[in-house]
Amino acid sequence: MSYRKSTNNQFTEWFLDKIEKEYPDDVDLVLGCSSLQAPGYEDETRPEIFVPATKRGYELTSLFLIDRCKYDIYPRSWDEIEQYVALEHYDTMLFADSTLLYARNETIILRYQDCLSRLKSNRNDADITMHAAVHDYNQALEVFQTCCLETDLSAVMMGGGYVCDFLTHSLAAINGTYIPKSFTRQYEFILSCKKRPDGFDQLWYAVNNSHDAGEIKQLCSQLLASMKVFLGQNESNDTCPDTDGLARWYEEMAEDFNRIRGFAEKGEIMNVRGWANKLQWELNNAHNDFGLRKFSLLSSFDKNNMDDFLHAVDNCENCIEEAISRAGTSLRRYADVADYIKNHS
Repeated sequence: MSYRKSTNNQFTEWFLDKIEKEYPDDVDLVLGCSSLQAPGYEDETRPEIFVPATKRGYELTSLFLIDRCKYDIYPRSWDEIEQYVALEHYDTMLFADSTLLYARNETIILRYQDCLSRLKSNRNDADITMHAAVHDYNQALEVFQTCCLETDLSAVMMGGGYVCDFLTHSLAAINGTYIPKSFTRQYEFILSCKKRPDGFDQLWYAVNNSHDAGEIKQLCSQLLASMKVFLGQNESNDTCPDTDGLARWYEEMAEDFNRIRGFAEKGEIMNVRGWANKLQWELNNAHNDFGLRKFSLLSSFDKNNMDDFLHAVDNCENCIEEAISRAGTSLRRYADVADYIKNHS
């Protein structure tokens, strides 16, 4: 037997009537949510999401205006509902704060309640919230990279606003929650978060009140740097490195170490700088992909004195080989060509 909530909204009642009379087997769920309603419409109970049970159910999808008020009847599959549950959706509040308006049967009600329960549980799972926080941080970083190339003030202000928004989503995840009303009262939400980088709220406020493109970019850079450190402090460091992957990576990268030393001996400093840049890139990737500890080779590069840099290169390579050897992983290394042929004959 289906469930239906009585509302005071004329359209909602018409929509639910239509489902019951014309689409009784085609719609699993209809949800309402007032979190994103404009001022003056907060008390209206409108359909926000519906989950079709059949292909025919998607026919109910519609977007229109009544007077100046938007009605967006948007379909979500159950797989997409799982994105809300896993904290992978931008507007978590649409499901987390939803009101059940219609369910096709008791089984669907139980499925809906289970999804809400698992979403709540996931908000208390440190691994899941960290994954969500890092994802939102990376979204902010992508927006910032585009923003840096903009010269139009409006485009920079928009980019800065979205850097702040995605970082606030990241902050919400770290605090085991979600932004309840998107851009509405977002600053007040930040102040309510117990866990946040020092000065985050001041930088956020400054970005959203600046009318200077250069200043916005600089402030966003500070915000991102602050959040990066903050997320790093919350990262788990007890994961085991993938030494098999690291060994194969090192076999591929070994020639870069040779190039750097060779060009240094010849005094070709700009060639050293170029290959050092490439090696630093690869080291960063190995840190992310295989759990290699971080190395900051370029910070010791000095074109007028290469000694410290070359020492850092040697130390880096030795540490990599020791990490591989210590784990009992073998490198495909041979003393000379004769040794290789001997082992492959």
